[in-house]
Parts: sequence; C-alpha cells; structure tokens
Amino acid sequence: MSNNDKPAFPMNRATPLAETLIGALLPHATLATYPPGQKFPLCVNDVAVCYIQLEGTTEFHRGPDGMVVTHIYAPAIVGLADVQFSTFRESWIESRELCQIATLDLEQAYEIIRQNDLMETLVGHINGVLGKLYYHTLQNTAPSAYEIIRYQLLELMTETEEFRASTTVEKYIRAKTNLSRSGILKILAELKTGGYVEMNEGRLIKVNKLPAKY
Repeated sequence: MSNNDKPAFPMNRATPLAETLIGALLPHATLATYPPGQKFPLCVNDVAVCYIQLEGTTEFHRGPDGMVVTHIYAPAIVGLADVQFSTFRESWIESRELCQIATLDLEQAYEIIRQNDLMETLVGHINGVLGKLYYHTLQNTAPSAYEIIRYQLLELMTETEEFRASTTVEKYIRAKTNLSRSGILKILAELKTGGYVEMNEGRLIKVNKLPAKY
C-alpha cells in the first residue's frame, strides 16, 4: 500500500462526517454515564445497536477472540455499518474510563438518517471507516514482525499523552497483535539502542524516523 492510500484521519478518531450523524441521532438516543470496564456489544439479542460516544475513551474488541483493534476517542459513533459477518456482530466496545454513551437500535438510526436526508453522509462515513479498517488490516498482517511493530508504534503516537504514560509499549502491541512478548521486547530494545524510539520504563516518549525495513 502506498502512502497515498493511508487514511487522512487516525484509526482512533472519528471521520469528519460523524459529527453530522451524531447531531441527527443524539436527540433520539438513550444517554447514560458508564464506569470503566463496561462492555457494549454491537449486537444484542440479534438486534444491531448503534453507540454514540460523547465523552471518554473506549476500546474496540474484535469478536470472537477479543483482540483490541483500536481505541476510540469521543466524540465518535460506532455500529452504523450493518455487517452480517459473525466476527463483526460478536465484536464490542469497552469503556476504558468514565464514559458518556448514547444508544439506539441500528434500524431506528437508519430511519432517522433517511428522514433527515443523510444517506449520502452515512455512505461517506462508512467508506471512511472501512478505508481505515482496510489499511489497519494490511499493516497488522505485514510480512515481518518489525513492520507490524513499526505500524503499532506509529499508532501509539496518535494516542493521547495521558494514555501513552499509562501503558507500556509491549503491552499495547501485544493486546493488538499476535506477536509474542519476547519478540516484541527484542525488536523494541534494538530500536531503542539504534535511537529510533525513545522510551522510559517501557513507555513510549517519542518516535524518531523509523526505517521501512529493519
């Protein structure tokens, strides 16, 4: 994939069109505040659910293995693509901190979107999300462990400074990949020695220019 194929917005941030959709759907959704660790399945009793995240940070977990795909920062909207694959329908988001989240059934969301003549906005939003997921999948299934770690390091730099200070690089990468702890630590140690990354007690401080191959 060329640099031109890279999404304009990070995986963990909403598409620019999400704000318009949130504005239309929020008055019809049920809003509540949830503690850390609350799970929000994308499908409840065979009914697809849409979540509007107004405050806080969540994790998107892939079903059925539970791997973390990305963190999601508010404001954001999750679940608007009615994907029938079981892997997607078994996925969920989980609050990392106190979150304010509104919920409504996906069919109701679609009806509101139609009534507000926002189908083109919906299609643009879903295309943006799918583009980011496609890029993420390509990078996370790269031929070498280094290339996967390189991508995850760049992803980690798009997280908030507060989040980067709260978790080690190894833990972040291991939660989002199938790489072994020893393999991750070995490559991170080599990158740190080479001056490609700066870390303190395992936490990422800065990423300098990373080579495409290593």
